[in-house]
Amino acid sequence: MPERTRLGLAGAGRGGGLIIPAIRDHGAELVAVAEPFPRRRELFGERWTKNLGDKPLPEFLDTYEALLERKDIDALVIATPAPMHAPQAVQALEAGFHVLSEVPAAHTLDQARALVRAARAAKGSYFFSENCCFWYFVKEWARMVREGRLGEVQYVEGEYVHRLGFKFWGRPSWRASYEPIRYCTHETGPLLDILDDRVVQVSALTTSNKVFSDKASDDIQVALFKTAKGVAYKQLNAFGVNRHHLSQNTSPVHHYYSLYGSRGFLETTRHGEFKTLACFQEDPSENKEHKVLDLPKEDLTLPEQARGGHGTADWEIMRDFLACISEGRAPTIDVYRGLDYTLPGICAVESIARGGAPVTVPDPREF
Repeated sequence: MPERTRLGLAGAGRGGGLIIPAIRDHGAELVAVAEPFPRRRELFGERWTKNLGDKPLPEFLDTYEALLERKDIDALVIATPAPMHAPQAVQALEAGFHVLSEVPAAHTLDQARALVRAARAAKGSYFFSENCCFWYFVKEWARMVREGRLGEVQYVEGEYVHRLGFKFWGRPSWRASYEPIRYCTHETGPLLDILDDRVVQVSALTTSNKVFSDKASDDIQVALFKTAKGVAYKQLNAFGVNRHHLSQNTSPVHHYYSLYGSRGFLETTRHGEFKTLACFQEDPSENKEHKVLDLPKEDLTLPEQARGGHGTADWEIMRDFLACISEGRAPTIDVYRGLDYTLPGICAVESIARGGAPVTVPDPREF
């Protein structure tokens, strides 16, 4: 393999945030970009020039198939609409590429099974790009749980509320018909990593669509998960409704996480500056005030240029993915763990279709 990892990118919108640090800071080369929309190409070019100066732009291709035919590329970054991730990852793995896939990993159980088969047979590696798992406070929460600061964790919550438009350049986006709970990995990823656990059962319910007329999906969906360790887990996902964290008012997105253990709790703030509220009790009978911990999303020990997309997460993802290729490391988030995060949402959609009936979440290692 060449000294510099040669990348191909599918999807110039979200993909631009991942690719820039790979080129600027991690020594990779971007050879080609598959992007059919001219306006997205223009915006990618503007972002490229802002961050990389007069470095020549990569070649733009009209189709993903054209990217698969290239012999001068080592790895593909898939940042296309969500329903396309697994089929395109399967094609790339079968063609001999390393793959970094945006979230979620799959749209259906059949796609998930096909992805596992392809990853097992592939020469290249599959790396799942769940950025929220790389947030600094998530790593600190995981450390505190491992140290037993909360005792035994019994209950957790996650919320992801993202208000955004459902048309791009006059055409419906993929989110216009995408069930919100299917897009669950921004919360299932961090929480399941903190717990070192996986979901085994789900029951879910949905509201109707009352906010935007230009989308077909419901506004809010709620799932109750049971994990392999017996933890109760509530997950709320919403597209369209107006709820965002006031410290993130440039982006209409709201993330919330909480954990309750036998000897304390951790939760993120719902308003104002993003911090952690924590209570640690040696004696469960005592009534103890909570502490405010300054645990940001960004890892402030990383270089200044690492801050940008999703805190420092995008920078860390590309660092780890490229090390996975050049040094032969195991993926930080492999296909099985990526599906541990993804399958609860797929099965929640099935539960909604069955009126909230419990649905078993399969273990992808058994596919």
